[in-house]
Amino acid sequence: MEPDGEYAVFDTCVEVETRGGEALVWSVEIRLTSKSWRLHRDISKVEEYGAQTIMSFEGATFDRFAEMEERVPALVDEFVEFARTFDFTLKA
Repeated sequence: MEPDGEYAVFDTCVEVETRGGEALVWSVEIRLTSKSWRLHRDISKVEEYGAQTIMSFEGATFDRFAEMEERVPALVDEFVEFARTFDFTLKA
């Protein structure tokens, strides 16, 4: 990677449609730059003209892959646990 801003992104998501017809997306993104690994997690509501973030989790930055490899399982577990208790009614 060059220091001029090039990066690689690895991402995954789970799309959910509620009984009420709302569409939600849980996404996890890992971004590799020339200097670090960055983890980003959020939940978005899909709307007519795009997605609106309804919950963003604290990001994490790692200088080395080994450091990220050690911490990611706990960060993903936190994300999954939040999904287990999420209020899918999306009350205003």
